[in-house]
Amino acid sequence: MAKILYTAAVGDARGKLGGIVFGSGKYGGFLQQKPIPRNPHSEPQAVLRAHMRLLGWRWSYWLIQAQRDEWNLHATLIQLTDPRFGTYYLTGWGLFVKLNQSLKLINAALLDDPPADLDCGSPDGASVIIAGAPPTLMVHVTTDPAAHEHAYLAAVYPLHPGASYTGKLTRKMKTFGAGVAHPYDITAEYTARYGALQSGQSINVLVNFISDTTGGQGTPATAQALVP
Repeated sequence: MAKILYTAAVGDARGKLGGIVFGSGKYGGFLQQKPIPRNPHSEPQAVLRAHMRLLGWRWSYWLIQAQRDEWNLHATLIQLTDPRFGTYYLTGWGLFVKLNQSLKLINAALLDDPPADLDCGSPDGASVIIAGAPPTLMVHVTTDPAAHEHAYLAAVYPLHPGASYTGKLTRKMKTFGAGVAHPYDITAEYTARYGALQSGQSINVLVNFISDTTGGQGTPATAQALVP
C-alpha cells in the first residue's frame, strides 16, 4: 500500500482503476493492489453448495404452496436459542434448511413437511480418553442417544497444552448410527485429517445428538484431553 500526496489539480481519488484501488484512511489517501477474493473451492465447500442448491430446488419446485405455508407457520411457533444472542425465530425457508442440513449430516431422509416438534436428547456431558500405543481417541458421553438419535462428533486441529476451542474451525469427524452407545472411536477420522497424535497435544471434541425423524438437535457437549 502506498500513500498519495494530493495537489490542487487532484484533490481526491476513490474507486479502482485497472488493478489499483484508491481509498482514504486515517492518514490520508492511499492506493493498493486490488485484492483477489479467496475462494478455495474445497471439497466440503463444494458439497455444501451442492446441497444448498438441492434444497433451493426442492423448496421452490418440489414442495407445493400448501407445504411452504405450513413451514412458514411452523417457524413462527418454534423459538430457538442461541448461546450468545438469546432466543430467535427462523423463516419457514430457514427452518426447512436448518433441519434438512442436520439430516444431511447423518445421511437421513430429508423432510418435505415440518415435524410436530424438535425434541431430541443431549449427551449431558462428555469426556475424551486417549490411551494406548499408538494412542486411540475415544469419546464418552454421560447419556447415550435414544433409538432414533445419532451421535455427531466433531473436532478441531491439535492445540497447545491448556488451550481449548470448539468454534467455527471445528470439523465433522464421524456420525454413529441411531441408538449406538458410547464410547465413540474417532481415531481413524482424526488422524486422517490432522495427522498422528503427538504427546502434549490438546485434543478438543464436540458431540451432539441429531434426531433422524425431525432433524432436531440436542445441546452439544465439549471435552478436552492431552495426548500422554
